[in-house]
Amino acid sequence: MHGKAIEAVVKLGDLKRAIELMTCMKRGGIRPGAFVYNVVIGGLCKEKKMKDAEKLSDEMVDRRVTPSLITYNTLIDSYCKVGLLEEAFNI
Repeated sequence: MHGKAIEAVVKLGDLKRAIELMTCMKRGGIRPGAFVYNVVIGGLCKEKKMKDAEKLSDEMVDRRVTPSLITYNTLIDSYCKVGLLEEAFNI
C-alpha cells in the first residue's frame, strides 16, 4: 500500500513528497522494499538527480535490500543519458 502511494506521487513529479513518505515508512518501522527504492530511484534519475539516486541505492544496500535488475538498469541507463559513462561502467 505504501509503495503504490509513493509510486503515485513520483508519477506526479513530487519527489520531495515521495522521499517524505519513505522516511515516514522507516520511522514507523516499515521496511521499504526494492519496489519502493526502485520507484524513487527512477524518479530521481528522470529528474537527472544522479547523486541523490546513487545515495539512495547505497542506502538500499546498507539496509540490506537487494538491488534488482531494474535498479541497475535504471542507474546505468540514466548515467548514460546524462553522459556519465564512467559511472555507468562502475555500477
